[in-house]
Amino acid sequence: MKRAFCIMAAIMIALLSGCAKQKEIVTVPVTEGLNCKFDATYNGIQLQGNLKISENMHTVINIQKPDALKGMKLEINGENMKVAYLGLTTDLKLSDSKQGAFAGLMVSALKSAAASVGVDAQQTDEGYVLSGSCEMGDYTLLLDKALHPLQIKMDSQNFCVNFS
Repeated sequence: MKRAFCIMAAIMIALLSGCAKQKEIVTVPVTEGLNCKFDATYNGIQLQGNLKISENMHTVINIQKPDALKGMKLEINGENMKVAYLGLTTDLKLSDSKQGAFAGLMVSALKSAAASVGVDAQQTDEGYVLSGSCEMGDYTLLLDKALHPLQIKMDSQNFCVNFS
């Protein structure tokens, strides 16, 4: 009888301890194959355009607004960026220009979230909220239920981008 009681007690403890644990949310945002429009604000500058990410985070950004930058194309591979505008092309580091910094913030946050290291994820009715840090600062990334990015916000950098 004591043995049966001990076994039942052990089973109950195991079941109750399992209930106490929170379910870990595994969320990796869709980045590879992402092709969407964006509307961003960075240090008071409004930017609109198209974003395309292929394998290995190879990123192409085509700027549509403001009109002064319309037609600018940023192509990012790792830390290198190729900028093409009005028939001229130059190679830069991501941090060498405001456009590069803007692109770097976006790519850095997406890359960090995709790696899922040190990222806190919370599920909401609309999808997920991911909070994490990357080399450019702390970020909050909103994802829809299919894990597509909706918004990246980096308050310390005065940066916010919405995807559609």
